[in-house]
Amino acid sequence: MNKEIFLMIFGLALVTFIPRFLPFKLLENIKFSKRTSLILKCIPFSAIGALILPDVVRAVPGNFLASFIGGVSAVVFSFFFKNYLYVVIGSILMTYIPIIIF
Repeated sequence: MNKEIFLMIFGLALVTFIPRFLPFKLLENIKFSKRTSLILKCIPFSAIGALILPDVVRAVPGNFLASFIGGVSAVVFSFFFKNYLYVVIGSILMTYIPIIIF
């Protein structure tokens, strides 16, 4: 491998690693209040919702009903089944039912 490419990959890895590592290292000894801790624990769920929801709505181009049914069924299945495979397969099937019917 070319030396410049190796240095480029190493530099990009370092630039990516530092902003992810520093908050953990700088904040590891700080005690947060109960309310702040609760808010910080909710951030991953909010972020995943913001990342997934737009794609759920546009999952089937031109067929909002199928996309909506698939998204709602994924939420419902996740309450009943703890296995992600069941949730994914069930929501895929529930998305295709309106496509087949209509």
